[in-house]
Parts: sequence; structure tokens; C-alpha cells
Amino acid sequence: AAENLAEARRFVRGLTSPLDSGTLESRLAALCADAARRAAAAGGHLACGFRVDGPPVPLHAAYEATLLRAAQSLLANVASHAGATQAVLTLGYSPDSVSLDVFDDGAGFEPRSLPSAPRGDGTGFGLLSLRERVSDLHGELSVESAPGEGTVVALRLPLEPAGADPDANSGLGGGQA
Repeated sequence: AAENLAEARRFVRGLTSPLDSGTLESRLAALCADAARRAAAAGGHLACGFRVDGPPVPLHAAYEATLLRAAQSLLANVASHAGATQAVLTLGYSPDSVSLDVFDDGAGFEPRSLPSAPRGDGTGFGLLSLRERVSDLHGELSVESAPGEGTVVALRLPLEPAGADPDANSGLGGGQA
């Protein structure tokens, strides 16, 4: 039993990725590097940059999870649909919000063509579920694109004013790590 437990623990440790630990900033940077590696492994090229604007502040775990999952989903969209050679993730901190902008120089599309419900083939739910998740946190999601012009997806989540009770308004703003 002890040997089996030790083996199971080694296996679980082996499943841990750079996205599972560290600061939000380090996990987003690792995600960018991973997207570039995956593109190269598939025979393509995607230069993926990451930058931080503003001084980082502690965020509630739900905010960190939403920002990380958004970046994963959006970079997957870039890899699957955009035909981009460059992507940039920008994590921005301001006194009243935290934002994540994902830019790519790919093919672009007409945002009005986005589905309002998942397609019959099981696709088309990524941006829909992301928009719902952001809305649940009282945030906003916008998509700017045009055919041949690339795409920018921006999400903003509100932070609570300094000194506010972090448990008020669902406790999902800044001030809680």
C-alpha cells in the first residue's frame, strides 16, 4: 500500500504544470510560452508575448481562475482559428479594475457572425461561456475584429474600492488572495 501511495503521489506531481502554481503573472507568461511551443510542435510559428500594465494587486481566486481560463481559451482560439503569427496577452491593473486583453494578428472575422448559442456540432461555446463567466463577476467582455485585421478580445473585472469589505458584493473583488 505504501509503495502504491508513493507511486500515486509521484504520478500526481508529474501532472502539475507551471499553470498550477505561482503568481497569476507567472502562470500567464508560462501559458504564452506554452502556446508558442505548441504552435512550433505543430509546424507553425506563433510569437506570443506577455506584459503587465500597472502594479499587480491581490485578486480573489475566482478572478484569477477566470483570467487564466480566459487566456487559455483565447489562445486556443488563436491557434485553432486565427492563423496568427503573433499574439500578445496584456494583464492590466487599474485602481478600479483588472483587465486581460488578447491580441492576435490573424485572419480576423466579423464579430456579428459569433453564434448566440453553441453550434449543433458542439463548437462555438468558448466565447459564450467566457462571456457568461465574466458577467457572473460583474465584468465586461468585448470582441473587436474584422476580416484580415486580426482580433482583440478584452475583458474587464471590477475591483472593490480600497477599504471596502471584500465579502460585500459577492466577495470577488481585490483585496483577497
